[in-house]
Amino acid sequence: CDITDYDKVSAAANKIIKEFKRVDNLITAAGYGSKAPIDKMDISEWQKAIDINLNGTVYIIHALIGQMISQGKANIIIIGSATVLTGSGGGVHGEPVTGGSLSTPGGAGAQ
Repeated sequence: CDITDYDKVSAAANKIIKEFKRVDNLITAAGYGSKAPIDKMDISEWQKAIDINLNGTVYIIHALIGQMISQGKANIIIIGSATVLTGSGGGVHGEPVTGGSLSTPGGAGAQ
């Protein structure tokens, strides 16, 4: 489904819960990157990266976390980019977006 559309993500999550009754593991790995430097980057590139890398991660966790908590045990694995540590090779959005995605589990896990 389109990870940038919360309604589609929620519908897919509901279908998963209905069919399988459990969510034991959630692995997120959707990603988008661009090497455009900020002075040459169209702002739509920034928005696309935020929508896919950050919002998409939050959307799928949000859509499934209630089921996962009610089970008493489940795992969330977020696969992010090493650009948070190494830089994005000239692009501007890799580090903040990946860093935001990777900080999501702490908030979810606190529940």
